[in-house]
Amino acid sequence: MKVKETYFLTILFFFLFACSEDKKTSDAFTNINDIILTDEQTYPDTLIVDDFSENMIDAGDIADSETQDISEPSEELTDTGMQNILNIGFILQLRDSNIEDNKTLFDNYVSNLNDFAKLFEKYGAVLSIEAKQIIPAIKKYGNNILTDLLERGHSVNLIADCGSSPDTTFLTFVGELVNKKDEMESIGIIPQSVSGICSYLDWVAAAYDSGFRYITSITAYCMKSLPLNEQP
Repeated sequence: MKVKETYFLTILFFFLFACSEDKKTSDAFTNINDIILTDEQTYPDTLIVDDFSENMIDAGDIADSETQDISEPSEELTDTGMQNILNIGFILQLRDSNIEDNKTLFDNYVSNLNDFAKLFEKYGAVLSIEAKQIIPAIKKYGNNILTDLLERGHSVNLIADCGSSPDTTFLTFVGELVNKKDEMESIGIIPQSVSGICSYLDWVAAAYDSGFRYITSITAYCMKSLPLNEQP
């Protein structure tokens, strides 16, 4: 077989493999409120914590803690003499709007969130938590799980979800960010980062003017702020 034919078949194989993997994960979405997180539970291959596919966490390769200890790094050294370690960051976005007006749902949500954090703590791992609807729910019902998680070593920051409306001005954008930041500070947390601010406006400047240090969970829509001839 010629080299070009081999190369083509190799690319075709990986393309078909990727397509089959996408199909398998598309039907596996699970909401955090629908599961009870215990050590004995069999976890789904894919866990989604809100309605947006970019927040999907593929956990199939690390779910079987019976056969591997994921808390211990590999001792294998690279050519440079450094350990070959894979670092994985988990961002958990809290978006459930049902908990704002239902204390029972809120209490269950807090319990599940606490159990989920304990699972990570068991292996010395931490979560990057981004909060939205849970902030007014905490102000309404008490039980500030976010400050508790912060004290336990997890990071807690803000989902703003603003700036994308076509009639939003830059000053309005900054004003919304400041108000949301102030609301989070009212429950004892000073957010360092913000997400959900992709916009056709200068979202970097808006975050800076609002007092945030960095931006997370960036999606393709953030490129709408580029000049039109530079947008893909």
